[in-house]
Amino acid sequence: ITEHSHYEDAMSAFCFSRVCTLSPDGLTDWSIPLNLAQQSVDEQPRLPWYQLALGIACYRAGKYEEAIGSLNQSLEVGPNWLGRGQNHVVLAMAQQQLGRGEEARKSLARANANFNEINRTMANSKFGLATSYFLVDWLGLQILLPEAEQLLEAPDNL
Repeated sequence: ITEHSHYEDAMSAFCFSRVCTLSPDGLTDWSIPLNLAQQSVDEQPRLPWYQLALGIACYRAGKYEEAIGSLNQSLEVGPNWLGRGQNHVVLAMAQQQLGRGEEARKSLARANANFNEINRTMANSKFGLATSYFLVDWLGLQILLPEAEQLLEAPDNL
């Protein structure tokens, strides 16, 4: 993975960071996806998906407050982005890790509402998700939602 510690363009850095951070068990050293996500944000800070990548990388690295800041920034720069539910699901996990259970449950509810919105939007599209730019967002939610639900339902978190 160290051979991929820098990319010349923000999109490649973003994509590699996102792939690395999809699973909590993907790596033991989160510094590379964290640095790549930061590279993307440094180059184009007004793209909500770059801010999301930084938020997820911060979350995976255990930097929960920083994750919340990046995720909120993503929501601020892309309030109508159909993929914004990913911000809410990672917000839920970061809030839960910080002992903010009520906030976490509200964020998870927003993530589920966004997931339903994506499904409704794509149901009205001739080819659904197959020809959508939002397939990656839908898949991200498919992966992250069960992780968040499990975290929030853990007996020691109730």
